[in-house]
Amino acid sequence: MNLKTLLSSAALASALIAGAALAQDAQPAPADSTAPSASAPTDAAPPAESSAAPATGAPMDAAAPAADSASANATPTGATVTTTTTTNGPVADTPENRAKYKPLSNAGRHTAAKGD
Repeated sequence: MNLKTLLSSAALASALIAGAALAQDAQPAPADSTAPSASAPTDAAPPAESSAAPATGAPMDAAAPAADSASANATPTGATVTTTTTTNGPVADTPENRAKYKPLSNAGRHTAAKGD
């Protein structure tokens, strides 16, 4: 291969990679602490805001984090998985089962059925 072919294929590959990188969505902006979360049910009432001003003369913004602390520490719920284990019970070693299902091992063929 000559140098012209190698350089053109390298330029094409880098253009494809750059195009794929530009096609991706930008990272979402951090959620505002006052906005309801996407996982919260839509019929839930928004938190009630206190209309009384603090007696110490502190601004209203100082009391706001205390009201939002419960929702900020809430654990998000995700998908749940339920696992079950199914096993086959033991097959009774009876003469009827020995007649239906012949033993495969040499020792099984040469011993009598013990029954259960």
